[in-house]
Amino acid sequence: MCGIAAQFSKNSRLPDKARVRAMAEDISHRGPDDEGYYFGDWFGLGFKRLSILDLSQAGHQPMFDEQKNYVIVYNGELYNFKQIRQELATKGYAFFSNSDTEVVLKSFIEWGPECLSKFVGMFAFIIVDLKKGRVFTARDHLGIKPLYMYQDEANILFASEIKSFRQFTKFSLNEDALYEQFSYRYVSDRQTIFKNIYRLSPGTYMEFDKKGVIHEKRYYDVAEGLLNPGTSKINLGSIEADLKNSIFMHTQSDVGYNIQLSGGIDSSYITAVLAKDYGQDLHTYSVTLKDYEKDESRYQNIVADLYRPKHHSFELSGTDMADNLPKATWNMDMPVVHDACVFLMLLCEHSRQHSKVILTGEGADELFGGYGRYKIPFRRKLAFQLRRIMGPQPKLVPNFWKFRTLRSLMSRDIGLDEQIDFDQGASSGLFEGLDKNIQYRQET
Repeated sequence: MCGIAAQFSKNSRLPDKARVRAMAEDISHRGPDDEGYYFGDWFGLGFKRLSILDLSQAGHQPMFDEQKNYVIVYNGELYNFKQIRQELATKGYAFFSNSDTEVVLKSFIEWGPECLSKFVGMFAFIIVDLKKGRVFTARDHLGIKPLYMYQDEANILFASEIKSFRQFTKFSLNEDALYEQFSYRYVSDRQTIFKNIYRLSPGTYMEFDKKGVIHEKRYYDVAEGLLNPGTSKINLGSIEADLKNSIFMHTQSDVGYNIQLSGGIDSSYITAVLAKDYGQDLHTYSVTLKDYEKDESRYQNIVADLYRPKHHSFELSGTDMADNLPKATWNMDMPVVHDACVFLMLLCEHSRQHSKVILTGEGADELFGGYGRYKIPFRRKLAFQLRRIMGPQPKLVPNFWKFRTLRSLMSRDIGLDEQIDFDQGASSGLFEGLDKNIQYRQET
C-alpha cells in the first residue's frame, strides 16, 4: 500500500506546504520506501511509497507525463497493466518506467474517465490537469483501496487515512452513523463515523476545478449485478479458471510475495493453486493460538505438509491481542471490526522480513455466500421483495392469519434482523430513533 495526501484550495490561495507534509507524515507507515511532494499555485500533493513494481526512481511519485501537463499520485496495483501498456504503445505512447502508475496516467490522458472500464485491479488515485486546472480522482470498482475526503469553505482534502485530516480540522462523532456501526461493525458506502469526513464511494470518480465545483459519477455499481443476476447457469469450469487466473495475476511483484495461510478453505486453495498449478516456491505465514478452541493450526499443518511451502508459524495470545489493539485501531481509524485484524497486523510484521506483499483469502465468503447470515429464509426474501415494490406498507397485505408473519416482516429492517440473528444478542432498539442510513446495505 501507499499513502496519498492532497490539499486543493477553493479560493486560489497557495497550498499550506507544512500541513500537506504533516498529512503525509501521519501515514508514513503506508509507504516507507520513498516520499514525494508537488505544490502548484492552488494545490499540494504528498505521497508515501511502498515499492512493489519498478523499484527504481522512475516509479517515483508524484509522477508527471513527459510534457508535464499532468501529475498523478496513485495507490494500488493494476493487474492488467502490461496489456494496457501494449495497447497504448500501439497508439504511439512511449514509457520511461516499468510501473503501473505510468500506465494509469497515460490511460487517462488517452481515454479520459473511460479508462476505468479497462482497469483490472485495486486503486485510488488523483490526477491533476495542470493546463486546464482540473482534478480527476477515482476509486476501484469494489473500494478495496481507501480514499477519504473532507471539505470546508476553503479546501477540498483527500487522504488514504482519516487521521491525516487532523492537520486541518478537529474530529467529531457522526451520530447518524452510530446505528450502522454498532449493528454491522462497519459504516458502508460514503459515510464514516466522523462528521463531515467521507469516502469516495467504490466504483466512483470525481472531477472538480479551482472553484470547487464537483461532478461525481458512479462508473460501476456492484448492487446492479446483485439485483439483476441474469438467467445464465453457473459454469463451474469457468469460475475455476477465473479464480486461478486471478490468483496468478496477484503474484505480479518485483519483491516476491507471501501467503497468509489461516487454515481455512480460501487461503488453502490459494496455496494449492500456486504450488500445484503454477509450481511456485512459496512462503506461508500463520498465526497459532495455543489452548484456544478455535485454533486452526491443525488445518494449517495439513496444507503445509501437503504442498511443502516454507512455512512460518507464530504463536500469539490474548495478551498480544490486548496489547496491540490500540495500534490496530490507530491504523484502521475506526473500531476494529474483528479480532483477527490485530493478529493479521502482527503476522505481517513478521512476513515483511521476506516480502512486502502477502496474499490472503479475503473476499471469498462474500463472493460465494460463505457466511451464515447469507442463508435468508424464503419468507424474509419475499418480504424484502415486496418492500422494494410496495415500500414499507404492511397494511397492504391482507390481515389474514396466513399472512401475519409476512405483515410483521414487512414492517422490519430485514437486513438488520439477519445481522442481529447472526451476532446473537445485539439489541435492535439500542439506537432507536437515529437515522439508519443503510440504503446501500439494503440494496446489496
